[in-house]
Amino acid sequence: MTSGRWTLRRLFQTSLILIGAMVVMSGILLYYTTRDQNADGDIINLAGKQRMLSQRIVRLILESELDSNATHRAEALKKLEYSLTELKSAHDLLTENKSFSSYLKRDSLKILNTSTSYFETFSQEVEQVLKGELTDHELAIHQLAIDADYYMNNMDELANQLILDSKIRSELVIRLELAFTILTLFLLIAEYYIVFKPVDAIMADAIEETKKLFDIAPTAIIIVDSDDLSIREINDEGESLLHVSYKEALEMNLSDFIDDEIAKALEHFATHEHEYVLKGLEGIIRNYNRNEVTCLISVGKFVYRGKTHLLIGMADITEQKQSEEVFERLATIDEMTGLYNRRTGLLMMGKEFEKAKRHIYDITMCFIDMDGLKHVNDTFGHAEGDWYIRTVATVLREGIRSGDIGMRFGGDEMVIGFVNCDEPTARDIMERIQKVIDIVCERENKPYDIGISYGLSDYEKDVPMTLESFINYADERMYTVKMKKKNTRV
Repeated sequence: MTSGRWTLRRLFQTSLILIGAMVVMSGILLYYTTRDQNADGDIINLAGKQRMLSQRIVRLILESELDSNATHRAEALKKLEYSLTELKSAHDLLTENKSFSSYLKRDSLKILNTSTSYFETFSQEVEQVLKGELTDHELAIHQLAIDADYYMNNMDELANQLILDSKIRSELVIRLELAFTILTLFLLIAEYYIVFKPVDAIMADAIEETKKLFDIAPTAIIIVDSDDLSIREINDEGESLLHVSYKEALEMNLSDFIDDEIAKALEHFATHEHEYVLKGLEGIIRNYNRNEVTCLISVGKFVYRGKTHLLIGMADITEQKQSEEVFERLATIDEMTGLYNRRTGLLMMGKEFEKAKRHIYDITMCFIDMDGLKHVNDTFGHAEGDWYIRTVATVLREGIRSGDIGMRFGGDEMVIGFVNCDEPTARDIMERIQKVIDIVCERENKPYDIGISYGLSDYEKDVPMTLESFINYADERMYTVKMKKKNTRV
């Protein structure tokens, strides 16, 4: 296949070179034809001028000889002198121009050389008239008219020969142009059958192979018009992802399946000429049944038949995202309580604590300890103790605000960071939580009391303090409350 393509390429290059050579040769032929036609015209014009001047000279001589008016004769002689000067100048230009001599063919050059002897005889006789050296005027003028006629006939013969030479050259040029045209046409026909048809077959095979690869691709691939995102092509995986048939897909628009964020990203990519690849785009695809699928999207840009298209690859990462969410939850959430684990909770509280230190807003810390958990574990078993922890944690999760941070600090200890909240407001929230716990205790009618002890501390912005000392201060207050409960029961 590679050798065949190389041979076709060489044939194509050779045919182009030959066609180019034909065009160049036609141009050269046109140049020389135009040059020859211009030269023919120049010589014919000079020959015609010589004939006209010769006729004028004969007429002026007759006027000077036959007119009895001295003034008229003097004027005729003056014109005669000027006409003779013009005749000599034109003859010199015709005979001494080397480009004319090199251009003229043998017959034309022979006629031109003959004209020189006619010219010399005729011009000498005219000079004799101007000098008044004629003896037998009637005979001399008769001879002068005969010599002028010879010279004019010679110029006519030269013009006729040039016309004949030009006609021969034109016929030759026509034959050559016809030959070039036939040869060029032959090359074009040969190029079509030898180069273009095989290349077209190769391209058709390549397109078919590409279509096969397109269809067996393991991910969804969709080709859309960059202007309106109308679907132009889709593979089997794309049909499966969108839950549409091939025919249905070609009548639809990709914007029917993607959210606004992805649509804006595609529009931005399509309108920026120097961007050719877009990777790592993640978004939600809603298939024909309106089921949501999370996809990782890659986009390429290409031009087909003068129009820009987008090649979009979509990989379904729904299960992967769900797994990531599970792993993230396991890494950040305490499994038993549903609160943040200690590591994650401290990181989040640290960020909020730094904001509070910059006087952005208030923050209040609440340290919570469950009452009697050790007694429940020892008396009723750890399963019951676990139920106790989960029940209290559920009440806490549901009782705090969405922006607050709740974490399991360890064992039966929990910490809540009330964000953008002063101590009185935090106390109101904890009192509501305490009432809910009392309701749960009464409803469950457990053989033990369900309760919590907690301590609150709000951050004093002008007092230097670390997050650890902030939590410890709330712990100390909780311990004071717990001791008071024990003393009250005693």
